[in-house]
Amino acid sequence: MFKALRKFLRYIKKKFVQERRMSFDGFEYSESRGLPDSNLKDGKLLLTGSAQKPKWLSFKCPCGCGNVVSLNLMESHYPAWSVTFEKRGLTVSPSVDVTTCGSHFWIRNNQISWVS
Repeated sequence: MFKALRKFLRYIKKKFVQERRMSFDGFEYSESRGLPDSNLKDGKLLLTGSAQKPKWLSFKCPCGCGNVVSLNLMESHYPAWSVTFEKRGLTVSPSVDVTTCGSHFWIRNNQISWVS
């Protein structure tokens, strides 16, 4: 019962209180991962590693909760995401499911498509 109530309250908070981001403003590279929080800018995607072979994609959760999301881009580790560079931005596959705040979305050409 309490789990369902918490989930419902998180849903209400996201829908009516916090401003959801609908796109990212671009991306930047960083050679070293270091402390991801210190390198992150609101609305920016941060690729860590070399430009030819990035290892991590980090960003602040677009729901506005403030959580830092780090996606593994290395195929040798599980789970792994892939990034495609396109004219209008980055596309990430598969979708991003942030379990800490309950956000679930796709990133396509830097645009965020929310999964209800």
